Amino acid sequence: MGQPKNISQNFKNPGEGAIEFAIGFVKNKTRAEALPIIKRLLQGDVHDAGDKRIKRCAYCGYYYRDQTKPNNSKTCSQFCKTDLDTLRRKKKNADKALLTSDKSLKKMEKLYVWWLDYPFWISEREMINRSWKHEKPVSSEKLAMHDAAKQRDKEFGGKRAPKR
Repeated sequence: MGQPKNISQNFKNPGEGAIEFAIGFVKNKTRAEALPIIKRLLQGDVHDAGDKRIKRCAYCGYYYRDQTKPNNSKTCSQFCKTDLDTLRRKKKNADKALLTSDKSLKKMEKLYVWWLDYPFWISEREMINRSWKHEKPVSSEKLAMHDAAKQRDKEFGGKRAPKR
């Protein structure tokens, strides 16, 4: 049993199914006795090669016994399945991002030089169009009202407690 062709073989932390499978071989053994068995288990030498229920997890890469009735699982645990799906989705989104380009980003790259020591806008109009949301001026009357509210709060000992 091999693993899917599109995923490279890297050992990660073993899933629950792989741990249960390995425990069956090393139960009641000392650490020194278990180490060579685990090495052989990783190579696929310990278990019966004719048993179709013993598979290699598509995510973590460890051997496990398939517990499903139709014998069609690809991963040793739900954790490995979730991580495998996440990995595939990330690869798919990365490939999609490479193939499609974001036109607004290209426009931004053309108008704003951010990679220099002192970044600057090439077009003043674009700078104003993008910065008005962040640097909105406030009238002096509104500032005076805000200061008066702060002073009132100090005089009365803080804000009033809400009624229950």
